[in-house]
Amino acid sequence: MSESTRSDLLELGFKHVSVVPEGLNFEPLNVLPKKDSDPIVVFSGRLKRAKRPDHAIKAFAIVKEKVPNAQLWVFGDGPFKKILRESPVKGSIFRKLE
Repeated sequence: MSESTRSDLLELGFKHVSVVPEGLNFEPLNVLPKKDSDPIVVFSGRLKRAKRPDHAIKAFAIVKEKVPNAQLWVFGDGPFKKILRESPVKGSIFRKLE
């Protein structure tokens, strides 16, 4: 929540409203890092049916046809992890699901 949201809530009658910092550094970079030559697509989230990580993998298969050097990085854990590891398309798309 920002200070402006805190002020709005106080004006609405809320009491004891605190701002909790996000814990991230949003300072701009002085120099942009060099991009990798191979594009990387990232799926990050809970590996469960509702998040549809299988759709991300199927969509990436289409990307891989057009951009052969593209990589898919999957981050997360959950009940779908085992299913994704055993997926027949997995081997051709990414090397390791951790």
